[in-house]
Amino acid sequence: MRFWAPSAMLPSMAPPEDPGNEHVSSSSVEFAALSDAQLRDEVHRLARREREISFQRRFLHGQLELARADLRRRLTGDVPLALTPREITDMERALSPERDPD
Repeated sequence: MRFWAPSAMLPSMAPPEDPGNEHVSSSSVEFAALSDAQLRDEVHRLARREREISFQRRFLHGQLELARADLRRRLTGDVPLALTPREITDMERALSPERDPD
């Protein structure tokens, strides 16, 4: 049985090459040296980056949960529950990158 693969629906969800160090230098930005417009742009950039990371984290949590459930199913020999089309649509909507996290 093949489970729903959200990664197939989100081709742009490729992980960064080095997620731990991306934009690390931005923490050394001297905010006092920026103009109001530059500081506003930096706030927007950082907020956008935070939303991207938050989405990736939620996506990975979902992937972990699916993997753990499949592992439990395999170890216990349980028959997987079938998902209704409505449940699949709800999961797709919840994992959509357009969804506002807050």
